[in-house]
Amino acid sequence: MVATKKKRKTRKPAKLAPRTETPDPEYSGRGFLYMPRVYGVVVNEDTAMTQSTVYACIKCIAESLAGMPWRTGRLTPDWTIDPIAHPLDWLLNYAPNDEVDSFTFRETLWAWMLGWGNGYAEIERDMVGNPVALWGLHPSRVTPMRSDGGVLIYKVENEEADPTYLTARQMFHLKGFSPDGYVGYSVIRMHARTIGLAMAQEENASSFNANDSTPGGLLTTPNKLSDTALKNLEESWNRRHKGPKNRRTVAILEQDLKWQQTAINPDDAKLVEQMQLTPSMICRIFRVPPHKVADLTRSTNNNIEHQDLEFVKDTLRPNAERGEGEADLKLFGRNNQARLVTFIDLAERERGDTQAQTNHVERMRFIGVYSVNEGRRYLGMKGIGPEGEVRHIQSAMIPLEDSGKDLAKPSEPESDDEPENEAPTMDEPADERMSRLQVGCMAILTDACRRMLKREDAAQHLQGEARHNWMPGHAAYCREILLPGASLLSDCFGANGKATEVAVSLFLEQHFQSNGEGRTPEAKALDLRSYLLAAAAAKGAE
Repeated sequence: MVATKKKRKTRKPAKLAPRTETPDPEYSGRGFLYMPRVYGVVVNEDTAMTQSTVYACIKCIAESLAGMPWRTGRLTPDWTIDPIAHPLDWLLNYAPNDEVDSFTFRETLWAWMLGWGNGYAEIERDMVGNPVALWGLHPSRVTPMRSDGGVLIYKVENEEADPTYLTARQMFHLKGFSPDGYVGYSVIRMHARTIGLAMAQEENASSFNANDSTPGGLLTTPNKLSDTALKNLEESWNRRHKGPKNRRTVAILEQDLKWQQTAINPDDAKLVEQMQLTPSMICRIFRVPPHKVADLTRSTNNNIEHQDLEFVKDTLRPNAERGEGEADLKLFGRNNQARLVTFIDLAERERGDTQAQTNHVERMRFIGVYSVNEGRRYLGMKGIGPEGEVRHIQSAMIPLEDSGKDLAKPSEPESDDEPENEAPTMDEPADERMSRLQVGCMAILTDACRRMLKREDAAQHLQGEARHNWMPGHAAYCREILLPGASLLSDCFGANGKATEVAVSLFLEQHFQSNGEGRTPEAKALDLRSYLLAAAAAKGAE
């Protein structure tokens, strides 16, 4: 007797899906075509897009991310990204395939992720495995599954052919918030009650205006009218008073008829107030500031800018990192080990207004964090060459590596014939020593004026309110750098401290009112010297 080998049963691929309760408590799986209803309206990923706030939130996020440059770069040892030219730049920024442009492709992919919880695109590769195209797949066609061997695969339904199964390496899967890391939640179905309420309110408002049958008034009589009398009365009344041409015509009432005015129910009139609550509820789901969907109820000119920055940091940045992580894994592969990475450049949106950008770059340059080129790159401009890579500190704008050196010490003469500058001594005449001190003080004042004018040149682009807000800080800065040299020179002239402060204040007042006249550092230093001499002369005349 030959033993028959028992046939092994093959297990169907197991479908992966978030283990969550259905949003509709009345849903009991009554068939494939059943559509869940909330508040009497059908709520799914397609119908939810007819709700204005849902559409605006998804469109706002998807368009913002699609419009940002998606670049490739090399990760440096200090964990910064050095942008490089790479073939993926064309795929991510210009043409993912032969049929759509990059903006449309990325906008659609993120819209799928925001609404369906998952955005899918098939990765087409060449003979050596390099990505050459990305083809979008509607989420309704794709089902993540586990094969019999426990491998993650994607089942893609086709209209006129058998399903196609793709490996994880062949699928660009942009996931939203996920319970297991493999399949994202459907935001629409998770929050069907909130979205259904908004849809029901809009439908109620539409029905209220389209089907309102509330009469403008009532005709009453104590007598009983026959059917013929009622018909004749209705035709006569409509003929005389119906239509815009017969508005406010005189009504003649017969047979003891009386007119009773009616009005709209006050509770129905509050429909608009009820509808104003739904935008903020839906914006909370998508983490979008209400002013982005044209809801300015609680927005002011002072807080909109900060809300924009919060939108970039709290909404765009997390969604951008989802795309960056998937691109790094699927387009470069695990063997890349983060040597090459992609990044969506949101720096332009994170910078803030012009004044904040200028103050940031100026401060970073003064403390030696930014070089000229780094500051220009932060502002979106090209560098000025190798000379722009030198960093400085504010004190005397010296190179960072020279900080701490005794730069005041005179250098050695190049030859024995070159005379050395001797420092003043107590043995030389007092007048000559005082003259040399004045020359040294003037050099200090000239350097201070040079820094003052350089700071003003850097702020020439500021206009209006930005210039007005910048000026007090600049005036305080000028006073701080001018007083030390002015005090030394005042001592040479015999003026006291109060006279020196008055002279510096008058000089600055004249400087800010001169509108650029005499703007060389040497000329400005001589002007300040004249004010100090006048202060000393006024003291001597007392």
